[in-house]
Amino acid sequence: MRRLSALTLVAACTLFSGWFWQGGTLVQMFDSIDHHIATQFPDNPNAWHLASLRRVYQQPPSTWPAPQRDPDAVAADLAPWQRDSPQAAAAVVSTFSTTPTIAQVELGQRLFNDPILSASGQISCQSCHHPELGWGDGLSRSVGHNRTQGKRNAPPLFNAVHQRSLGWDGSASSLAAQLRNAMTHPAEMGVQTPDDIVRRLEQHADYRQRFTQIYGPAPIASSQLDDALIAFLGTLERPTTLDHFLAGDSTRLSDQQVWGMHLFRTKARCINCHAGPLLSDQGFHNLGLSFFLQASEDLGRYQATDNPEDAGRFRTPSLRHLAQTAPYMHNGVFRDLRGVVNFYTQGGGETRVRNDQEAAHPLYVYAARKSALLKPVALSAEEIDALTAFLQAL
Repeated sequence: MRRLSALTLVAACTLFSGWFWQGGTLVQMFDSIDHHIATQFPDNPNAWHLASLRRVYQQPPSTWPAPQRDPDAVAADLAPWQRDSPQAAAAVVSTFSTTPTIAQVELGQRLFNDPILSASGQISCQSCHHPELGWGDGLSRSVGHNRTQGKRNAPPLFNAVHQRSLGWDGSASSLAAQLRNAMTHPAEMGVQTPDDIVRRLEQHADYRQRFTQIYGPAPIASSQLDDALIAFLGTLERPTTLDHFLAGDSTRLSDQQVWGMHLFRTKARCINCHAGPLLSDQGFHNLGLSFFLQASEDLGRYQATDNPEDAGRFRTPSLRHLAQTAPYMHNGVFRDLRGVVNFYTQGGGETRVRNDQEAAHPLYVYAARKSALLKPVALSAEEIDALTAFLQAL
């Protein structure tokens, strides 16, 4: 172990000279030294610094250094996801009239994997949301009906049942609405209406029997289709490495990842938009990635609200299971997490125009207005490594 620097010793003596021995130990004093170091953590720490930071984050979260949030950011910190938590229970109650049964989940899983839900009979929900690809498809932009490439990346479904709105633009206010959007979108599953799917299901004796056993003898309804799919989607969330760490298993994160977590909460500013059990403020932010007036233009939430203020804004995704869900952003523009970190350290993207005519476009001033929470951050190469390592644990 390296010796404390003279400056650290002087600071310790100055700050804690009034403290005294208790039971032959200096636990209280050294806890305070650890917190002092955490609040002035170096950008090139040695093993002693990292050990000190770990001791800080092994304590209850209420004792951690305060997160560095902007005044208009959501007031939340890192928190573990718990399936039986009040938040999770509330989400289930708001989605289902009762707790889903095993039969509903199994029916939903079969429907999820069955291409009968698509116009061509060749595309299932799993085509774009595969369990071995983080419940996405591994593509920058998904390919759907008639081999049509969509404009957006397929988001992971781990916690879709717990989101306030869905779709990168938040156009669906419920999971049932998002399911129907996917089924009827011409570049996704391509059916005319959900009733077209119901008619197909009615022609299959096994499906008729399963729906009757669960919902009664009435004809299959599109709402029952939604209900079964959502019952299955509600089972996808799993504990993460970070969940275990936050629940008290301090061995789950390496020293480098603990450093990355500290950066996430402080200097790197990630906590401004990614906090709470879902690691998302569930808001909408302009990151400078709308590619305004270019072939790949996507104005995000504006397309759902027709409000100019929303031009270029996209929903903040949950960061849970992040390492499994590449590529990243609404258009899958980043293939790895280091690219994402580098993007944020430079303060996001820029919305540029090529001439005066484009500059005069009524939406330009809005599309060019990035979120106030997005600011350049100076991180060393070692800090970027640490932050990226922590993101692997989410």
